[in-house]
Amino acid sequence: MKGLEEMKQTMKRLAASALAAVMTLGLSATAFAAGNGGDRTLTVTGDTLDNKNVYAVQMFDARVTGTKDDYTFDSYVLADEDWLTFFTTETRSGGVGLTDQNGDSKVDGEDARLYVESLRGQTLADFAHLAQKWVRSHSSNFAVLTATASNDKAIFTELKAGYYLVYPEGGSTGTSNRNTDAMLVNVPRDSDAEWHIKSTFPTVDKKVDTGSGNADNGSAQVGDIVTFTLTSKVPDMTDYATFYFAFKDTLSNGLVIVDSNGATVQDGNSITIDNLTVTIGGKTVATGYTVSLNSNVLKIEFTDLKTATLAEGSITTDAEIVVTYKAMITEDAVVGTPATNTVEVEYSNDPSTSGHGTSTPDETDVYTYEIDVNKWATDAGGMTGNLAGAKFVLSTNATLTNGESDTSVIKLVGSGNNYRVAKPGEGGAVTFFTTTATSDITISGLGEGTYYLHEIEAPTGYNQLKAPIQIVITMTNTPNPGDATITVNGEPATGDDGTVVDVENKKGIELPETGSIGTIGLTVAGVAIVLFGIFAPHKKKKAQ
Repeated sequence: MKGLEEMKQTMKRLAASALAAVMTLGLSATAFAAGNGGDRTLTVTGDTLDNKNVYAVQMFDARVTGTKDDYTFDSYVLADEDWLTFFTTETRSGGVGLTDQNGDSKVDGEDARLYVESLRGQTLADFAHLAQKWVRSHSSNFAVLTATASNDKAIFTELKAGYYLVYPEGGSTGTSNRNTDAMLVNVPRDSDAEWHIKSTFPTVDKKVDTGSGNADNGSAQVGDIVTFTLTSKVPDMTDYATFYFAFKDTLSNGLVIVDSNGATVQDGNSITIDNLTVTIGGKTVATGYTVSLNSNVLKIEFTDLKTATLAEGSITTDAEIVVTYKAMITEDAVVGTPATNTVEVEYSNDPSTSGHGTSTPDETDVYTYEIDVNKWATDAGGMTGNLAGAKFVLSTNATLTNGESDTSVIKLVGSGNNYRVAKPGEGGAVTFFTTTATSDITISGLGEGTYYLHEIEAPTGYNQLKAPIQIVITMTNTPNPGDATITVNGEPATGDDGTVVDVENKKGIELPETGSIGTIGLTVAGVAIVLFGIFAPHKKKKAQ
């Protein structure tokens, strides 16, 4: 009889185990959908959580009594037998190393509950961190729910009441956030739970210096060379044996990377760019990474940032990683289409796999502008007409010492009514343009700054301008990024887009002059004094 009773007990245990297995399988089947069969919602927020995955695993099932609005958590039961394995596994193997907590000479789910109930403060945070490491490396054994954050918020729905381990994808950083990647959360039965996770993830900040210091955007002339700076931080790599980290910088067609001589850098893998610099924690780093350029995508890649930082010594989490390089503005950076540069960082996001995450991209824009020169005369259609035959140069100086050959003259390429600023050494560049009778002359590729339009030859029968026209382009970024104002001799430029420079010529013939108006005025005054000296005595004598 005793043997028969033992057999019955054994059969009961096997049946219970089979039932537990069926429940676990059923849990897994529903967990990867919306939830695990309940009616509660868990909302997780985070400052840099956007587009990141957040995971939730039920550790304990909560037994609740009472009504939906007036309830009590009576007890907790382990939700999965695999959690008991975590609790009983030795600490050297990544487990808790749990021993009997209630004196019944065995270790079971009740001991696990008593152990967790005794934890507070940092010991609880350390336990949560240890639990998420275990789940990451044994994820196939658990019903892991996944929610992708949008607007820094991840939402889990249809959850049963219970005690949940919640953690984001790996790769978080920040010395003040250590061991806060994982949370242990009670999900009530009658109200939604919302928790803020303290993780921060790798970010990247991009700036451009067009001559006035680093900024989010700027203005430059075609052919100008600008400096780009990429800044990120060393992540917390404690749980990783190796850590992948790379800057991926995509340049628009309006930019080409150049070396210290201004020469265009050619595509290739494992290339050297002599003016590209990398610093970590303020220290220049020359090894541990590779540089590649392919189809306008620049990549600075650390296959193991952890080893690279250890090699430099005394570099800690949150130390800045800074990359600088130079690029030239090309003719493709036209008005309305700035030279755009977008960067993101790619990084290891799971210590137990080779998975990678990506940061939110950051972008800089370099804008160019254009002017439309409207040469007109009253007898040539007025301001709505165009006077042909006027020859102009555009310069950055109010005075031309050597005429159109002056070093301040801006070289242009183009013909007819359309010109743009030439790149250094570009073939076919000219130093002047001549107005036509068909349209305004458009000059594109100009950056923010002060320019002078000099008329060096007037149309036949018209008077040449005596002074240059000052044109000032001011980048305002108002109301839209890249917006600018243009003034002509201190007055707003005309036209629908505020880009038209009106230049009037008047008919007539004037003999060449020397000196200035001031000199002529003094000369006339001098002659008047001499004449007064001659005639004044005669008048006096006649009076006598």
